[in-house]
Amino acid sequence: MEYTAKTASKAAIDTLLRRYCAAQLPPEGHFHYHQGVFLSGVEKMAHILNDESYYTYIKEWVDAMVAPDGEFYCFNPGTLDDLQPGILLFDILNRTGDEKYKRLLDKIIDALSVYPENEEGGYFHMAGFPHQMWLDGLYMVGPLAVEYGVKYNREDLIQKAFKQMKLMYKHCIKKENGLLYHGWDCLKQAPWADKDGVSPEVWGRAAGWFAIGGLDMIELLPEGHEEKEGAKQILKEYLAAVLKFQDEKTGLWYQVVDKGEKEGNWLEASCSMLFTCAVLKAVRLGMLPEINLDNAKKGFYGLKRFINVDENGNFLLRGICVGTGIGDFDYYINRETSENDLHGMGAFLLMCAEMAKLEN
Repeated sequence: MEYTAKTASKAAIDTLLRRYCAAQLPPEGHFHYHQGVFLSGVEKMAHILNDESYYTYIKEWVDAMVAPDGEFYCFNPGTLDDLQPGILLFDILNRTGDEKYKRLLDKIIDALSVYPENEEGGYFHMAGFPHQMWLDGLYMVGPLAVEYGVKYNREDLIQKAFKQMKLMYKHCIKKENGLLYHGWDCLKQAPWADKDGVSPEVWGRAAGWFAIGGLDMIELLPEGHEEKEGAKQILKEYLAAVLKFQDEKTGLWYQVVDKGEKEGNWLEASCSMLFTCAVLKAVRLGMLPEINLDNAKKGFYGLKRFINVDENGNFLLRGICVGTGIGDFDYYINRETSENDLHGMGAFLLMCAEMAKLEN
């Protein structure tokens, strides 16, 4: 297989579409970010590859998640992870004009409007972990809230989304190097919380979701919006810190980002794809200098070590950390990896969408 953004992304998408009919995407029957992340990448590549069948697949998945009475079959409004796929509804609504998709979108926004918050106005990552903010959460609902806010004149949603970014950056920053810890507990009661309520390590994929979520939010805002410049400054500072921890030899990043030299740590695919995507996007948006494209290209081509195509033409992506909560160094480095996990396949497609723009 020729390794370009277009050829590799097409091989990745086609492999999963052959394996799963839309309704069976795992976790089957659940309106959840695993599918939402992957299908967000499919949507971006559908536009670049001009493949109508990809749009059809996304719509088929959404339709399979909705009962005849218009309610989602399996949807938990008390976790940010189940709100994220709402981002797919904008394009379906635009393409079909069918108001049922607006009603579904409104259900998700209504859930966000009454979502539980900590005393500083930060969304709980999920109701089962009260007062905890996780970096992953910015990607789960930030772009969704901003796109809805811009499209339907809901400035309150926009302000709330950028408040999440600012709270995470304020409380999770590792002052020694500018990276962000995985989570923060406002009440300092979580088993992982230190005296400031912060978790002990910088986990790669969560750190990557913060970057991607923030950049998506910035891109959705109209020029001149009061939140735009401040958010740009946060992401510029953050990505400058991230780039300092790119492995010089491979172009990739470690599972625990700032402890690459520590025994047991390992290069992880999904965070490497998210950081590469973020650098590409930040350069495209004029937030990082063009010289950083060298970093992005090194990451993109370095990821080939995780990719194979089997004898049946199936695309295989390895080195993807399985779904992960918050823990210490040993917890993160002992997490299993999986092949073609939707976390990683989604991250891969998001990266390829940005790389394809550069290739063009």
